[in-house]
Parts: sequence; structure tokens; C-alpha cells
Amino acid sequence: MKKILIIQQKMIGDVLTSTFLFEAIKKKYPHLQVDYLINAHTYPVVKNNPYIDNIVQLSPEDEKNIFRLLHFAKKNIHGKYDTIIDVYSKIQSNLFTLLSGAKTKVAHYKWYTTRIYNHRVAFISHDKDGTIKDRLRLLEAIFPEPFSANPPRIYLSAEEEQKGREFLTHNGIHPSKKLYMIGVLGSSPGKTYPLPYMAQLIDYVARHTEGEFLFNYIPRQRKEVQQIFQTCSPKTRERIHIDTYAPGLRDFLCVLKHCNAFIGNEGGAVHMAKALNIPTFSIFAPHISKAAWELFPNEKDRAVHPADYKPELFTKKIKKEELYQRFTFDLFEEDLLHFLQSTK
Repeated sequence: MKKILIIQQKMIGDVLTSTFLFEAIKKKYPHLQVDYLINAHTYPVVKNNPYIDNIVQLSPEDEKNIFRLLHFAKKNIHGKYDTIIDVYSKIQSNLFTLLSGAKTKVAHYKWYTTRIYNHRVAFISHDKDGTIKDRLRLLEAIFPEPFSANPPRIYLSAEEEQKGREFLTHNGIHPSKKLYMIGVLGSSPGKTYPLPYMAQLIDYVARHTEGEFLFNYIPRQRKEVQQIFQTCSPKTRERIHIDTYAPGLRDFLCVLKHCNAFIGNEGGAVHMAKALNIPTFSIFAPHISKAAWELFPNEKDRAVHPADYKPELFTKKIKKEELYQRFTFDLFEEDLLHFLQSTK
């Protein structure tokens, strides 16, 4: 085994999470070449990672056209690797693996992977730390000894950190001010804490701190963000820089690095904050396993889930939308207060 390609496509949080595999391999086998195949839009979270030898980026144009996709595979994958570790384990990555010509191919067990991979690993992702264990088990299927996992990290240069400071100053946010990044929306409506409750949360943080607020969102989400903003109290609105948002993902990371905490919906932004060593308070959607996705828990990070406060609801047949409506802010406001006190 000399050259390894790890495949993890699509979601930013997944791409970032899987970077711990590179550190795990490189610390034991520094002589191995370990490359990463990702979607191009996720590149900012892996840029400058010292454990990744080469990053193979799949563009939207290549992904959407079957002929370009086949050309991409021939140019970037075929005959270049003796080992494929397919963390993504979906149809597209199956195709890449099939066309790779690699001798060793490992993926998670699915009914359609039988003929492609010679090592298939069953999921255990609903267990505690299951998301991490699932990935580690892919390595342990082909290496002779167990591996340990360190929390993923995002690597910003000194120049990038300075760029983030200058961006904030340019937008009227003084470095001496407490600054909270609020994840006001999830990656989908089903992963988004009810908007009126989120406004209550922001008002609560404003009452208990002297900080200012940035909202993490993209322009197409402006309508929902404006709804939350208008629901907040007038005093809170004075401290929200609603029109201040970074133009790109790497720019966002440069700004996030200077925040005192990230508070909001669980998802990719939470993982990014953790990877920058920023304290996080994350709100899990009812259908997302906290046990599996509260990655690398520690004293400075907190996470809440409806089952933490109303476990009896999960023994009944209740739609996830209704479960979220019953997850009122008062249930966890004391936990949020403890978090705010710990970040002072």
C-alpha cells in the first residue's frame, strides 16, 4: 500500500469531519501518500491541512455531466491509487471506485456495494460517537492495528486571521466587543429550530451579555433571517449586524475565528467553529442522533436535543415538526446561561 484516495463528497460538515482520518493515517504511516476527493465548494475547510497530500476537487460542471464525470475519473483516479477508502459510499463514489483499478477498496456496507468493494464495514452510527467509530472502522478493515481520532482542525494563516479582523473593523465591529455568531437557520427546514424560538434565544443572549451578533446565512435565506430579526426586541436588533456576512466560505472562517462563541442550529457551521476552537452551543433537530453527531464533546461545548428534556415524546408517534414545536426555549435556557457564563 503506497497511495490512498479517501472519498468524502457533498456536505461541508462531513468533509471536515473526515479529515481526522488523514491525521490518524499519517501519524502512523508518514510515508504513505493520502489524497482527498471532495466537491469543490467544500475546499475552504480543508485548505492548508498538513496531513492531506493532494486534494482532488470535483466541480459542479463535472458532476452534472456523465461524459465529463467519466473524463474526471479517468484523469484523476484511474490507475493512480492502490487503495480507495470510500467514506461517502454513494452511487457516484461507487463509480469512481469501480473505475479506479485499485487493488484494495473499502466502504460502508450497502446492498449495492457487494461487487465493487473487497472490504465492507457495517454502520454503527446511532451509537455514542458512532459517526467517528464508523470512519475509524474503515481504516481498521485494511490496517493491522486500531486507530485513535483527534478532533478535526481548520488551518488559517496569520494573514487570513488578520483579514478577518480587518473585515470586522471595516463593518463597525470593534475587536474589544464580545461577538456571537448565531446559526439562525439549519441546512434544511427540518433541521431549523422554530424561528420564533430562535428569536427568543437571541433576545435572551442579548439580555445576559453585552455582546454583538452576526447571523450565519446566505443571501437566498434573507427572508427567513429577516423574519427572525424582526421578531427580536428593538434593543436586541440594535446589536445585530444583519447585513454583515462574509462573501465566501473561507472568508466566513476568517470571521468566525474572531467570535467568542457560536450558538445555533447543529450542522456544518458548528463543526467549523469547533475546528477553529470556538466554543459552541448547538441545537439538535429531533430526528438527528445527538449520540452520533455530538462530535468530540468537551467542557467548552454544549449541545441540546429534545430527548434531553422530553424523552417521553420519543416513545410516541409524533411528527418531527411537532416535536420541534414542543422543544420550547424555556426548556434549555438555564443550560444556555451556564454556557454564556463559561465563555465570559
